[in-house]
Amino acid sequence: MNPREFKHFLLIARASNCELQTQLEISGALGFADTQLLSTAQEISHQVEKMLFSLIGKLKNNSEEVKR
Repeated sequence: MNPREFKHFLLIARASNCELQTQLEISGALGFADTQLLSTAQEISHQVEKMLFSLIGKLKNNSEEVKR
């Protein structure tokens, strides 16, 4: 997998994580999930979001440095 493909993969992962966050919000609003488990899942999802955002940003910065 080349760097461009990897970045694309990470962008898809970020979008999937956002979709998961939406589903967690909906399940909480409808009362389909245990509050404690839902809270834990949301915390993990937000941690993953931060990691993906950071990694995508680092790849973007590295590609800008290569262009110089």
